[in-house]
Amino acid sequence: MANTFGPPIFIDGPVPSPPALTLVGAARQPPTTGDRWINGAAVWPYPRDLPDVFDPCQPASSAGHAKDAGTATTEETFAAFNVLEGISCTTRSVRDPAEWQRRVQTALEAYEHWAIEREFWAGALRPDNPHLAQSTGTTTLNSGTAVSLKDGIARLEQAIADAGGNGWIHLRPTLFSLLSAWDTVEADLTRGVAKTQLGTIVVPGVGYVGSKPDGTAPTNTNDWAYATGPVEVRKSEVEILPDTMAAATDRAHNLTTFRAERYVLITWDQRIHAAVQIDRTITP
Repeated sequence: MANTFGPPIFIDGPVPSPPALTLVGAARQPPTTGDRWINGAAVWPYPRDLPDVFDPCQPASSAGHAKDAGTATTEETFAAFNVLEGISCTTRSVRDPAEWQRRVQTALEAYEHWAIEREFWAGALRPDNPHLAQSTGTTTLNSGTAVSLKDGIARLEQAIADAGGNGWIHLRPTLFSLLSAWDTVEADLTRGVAKTQLGTIVVPGVGYVGSKPDGTAPTNTNDWAYATGPVEVRKSEVEILPDTMAAATDRAHNLTTFRAERYVLITWDQRIHAAVQIDRTITP
């Protein structure tokens, strides 16, 4: 403890604030008219086949081309999860319960991105949810061999293009910092969205863990990055529990605890799901 000239006074610390670039900030947040989505959602995807061409007047030149009915679409199920933040103190210190409730809500809104992005990457709580680091349905580029950062981003953008475009790139801040230093991405901090020169959204999630599709953790210099289709996030209102100090107090231990909670549902277009290993030490 630092030496003082007398008894210290209590002052507020720095107010928590969310990162400038987040998955939630980049994602479309559809309006929610009810809360049934908290039970999970069965998404009805749009057609994913790329268009073909056909010449009805020249059958010979149309060999190999047909008026295909397209691949049948099937529902994809996504489960919601709860994000929470707690605050505890000795009961004698809680002179203003409303202020403690405000503080825990501020902390949740500032730090929830870490938990949301971590779950979207690793699926630790709900491994049955479609997530980034999963072997099933993921195309591993360059046979998993590590490439430079610029080469890796180029490969992901090509994978997005090969699927018809309109994709996103997900990576850790370590990689994003290098991209921004090389002027490969442009960040609009007012809107909270970063994009490549091609307009591909890039999410440098603070909760992203950088693991490979089978869940193996990254090494000191190697990270994995992913390409996906667009992402949507639904969030409920923040609820403070319990709503009274009497209910929040554990009298046996003279401890008062409030929690801020909200439900989150992440859905995304699995038409695109590619991964590439990037070695930060390889000179581009």
